[in-house]
Amino acid sequence: MKLRERTLLAVTSTLIGCITILYLLSSEILHSNIEQAEQNETTQQVDNFSVLLHYTQEKLAQSFISWAVWDDTYQFVEDKNQTYIRSNLTLSMLETSHIDFMLFFNKQGNYVYGLGFGEKVLTETDIANKLTKQLIINGQLQAPWNTEANTSGIIVTPESPLWLASFPIYPTEQSNNSVFNGYFVVGRIINSEYWGEISRVLQNTLTTYPLISAKPLPIDFRHALEMMYKQQADYVKALSYEHIAGYTIIYDINKSPALIARILVPRKTYQAGQKYFKYVLISIISIGIILLLVILLVFEKIVLNRLGRLIREVADISQTGHLTKRVSVIGDDELTTLTIQINHLLSALEGSQAEVLSLNANLYSENTRMANELEVSHRIQRMVLPKNHELQQLADLEVALAMHAATEVGGDYCDVFQQNGHIICGIGDVTGHGLESGVIMLMVQSALRALFANDAQLSPQAIWNALNHMVCQNVRRMELDKNLSLLLVDYYNGKARLMGQHEEVLIIRQHKPIERIDTFELGFVIGLSEEDMSAFVKEYEITLEIDEGIVLFTDGITEAENEQGEFYGIERLCSLIESYKQASASLLQQAIMDDLTRFIGNATIYDDITLIVLKRCR
Repeated sequence: MKLRERTLLAVTSTLIGCITILYLLSSEILHSNIEQAEQNETTQQVDNFSVLLHYTQEKLAQSFISWAVWDDTYQFVEDKNQTYIRSNLTLSMLETSHIDFMLFFNKQGNYVYGLGFGEKVLTETDIANKLTKQLIINGQLQAPWNTEANTSGIIVTPESPLWLASFPIYPTEQSNNSVFNGYFVVGRIINSEYWGEISRVLQNTLTTYPLISAKPLPIDFRHALEMMYKQQADYVKALSYEHIAGYTIIYDINKSPALIARILVPRKTYQAGQKYFKYVLISIISIGIILLLVILLVFEKIVLNRLGRLIREVADISQTGHLTKRVSVIGDDELTTLTIQINHLLSALEGSQAEVLSLNANLYSENTRMANELEVSHRIQRMVLPKNHELQQLADLEVALAMHAATEVGGDYCDVFQQNGHIICGIGDVTGHGLESGVIMLMVQSALRALFANDAQLSPQAIWNALNHMVCQNVRRMELDKNLSLLLVDYYNGKARLMGQHEEVLIIRQHKPIERIDTFELGFVIGLSEEDMSAFVKEYEITLEIDEGIVLFTDGITEAENEQGEFYGIERLCSLIESYKQASASLLQQAIMDDLTRFIGNATIYDDITLIVLKRCR
């Protein structure tokens, strides 16, 4: 991606990120404030409703209190005179006064007279049926309406809720000795007309439902009622984009929940806030686009044009290879400094070019010499390895070996030779690879052959001390950090002595499973120290029957990896040998190498691979 595209992407991403963060923060703050304002406004409307409801009931009660403090009423509950009834107690009077019934009781609470509900005269049965025995029972006025104080409140009947007010009856001129003479009760049915009057005053839609109705409440009323019971407070919830609702509970005269009311308030504040926020968002995006264009224009003129010219001049020098050319220096800023440094670099490259050409010539000559030396070393290594005709001359023992170096000159030691009737087989591993490791291997091979030529019955201790002394002195003189592990097999007339420390030795038995011999306790690493190694070297003797044998190997076999990173492993090697233990040494050796090759596949070989198979023959 070019710098122009990266700059555009970076600036655009930054602006989009800033606009997004600003949008989210503004949206959160604005919505929070709008929500709080709506909450407060709706709560205020609910409070206004409660105050208005209380006010209308108080006003209605005040308009009838004069009836209770009147000599004619005081006298009427005593004698129930017809003059009072004809003059005052008419259905038209109830309609004019906006009440639905009027009742009179004497001071014992017994029913005297009443009218309403479209009837000129109400019986006790009518009252009990209409008011569901919430006012009188058996003609007796019930609490809390039978007190000597003015009482008003709401009751709920199956048909509709009603507002009631009870007043004790006194004479017109009261004194300290005045005694009340009964009770005056008025009531009004709270119907849609009543709620419509309150809704018009509030200028909001008002909906109420009784809580004891057999019909289920609408779902939003049920949820609001549950929340109000839980919070012990009025409840406010937005219902749609257009309206937010405030809910409250209206209690009856006994302080029990009687009605639930909902006031729908238009969401003018929310709608105005949304409109304002759209304008703010459009303004922010417009400013961001302008900033983007200005930044890109300035960046194009100050940076990209000059950088493009610099790239073209450098590309021309690169294509032509003329290090004598220089790039143009313009301005006085960081790009100018970069241009000057490029010119300095070109001067340094021009000076170095001649030196590089000279060094290349010297390196070519040195590489040719080293390649020749490595080829000679490799030829020497192949020459000193046992030849097939030498192995075929070994009496009483069939030997097959394979060796594969990880580099041109391997560090694995492998030798088989016969001396004074003894067949000596050696296998080892010099640390590292290449020419130096190969030289150490050749030293050990020459020393071993010389030692056994002088005395075929040498003890393991004598052999290891001699080898260790020779390797330590040569390694120190050559200034190398090399050592090797070594295992020797001395075979004579069906018996084999094992000496030295290396990998496990696998013994092939015809009628038994393969034996695995750990050589850790049989020797010590050669070349670490010039001290006496006699205490660390031991020998282990085994007897081989006809067709039994020994398998020797380096860790290049067991630690070989395939393309999946899995190791070949000792278990797989033992299983394969067990399958081919009836075969000859050469066939067994070939089977192991073929299986190893298939296992490795195209994976890289990191370590030298050496395998020796010995088998006693007839």
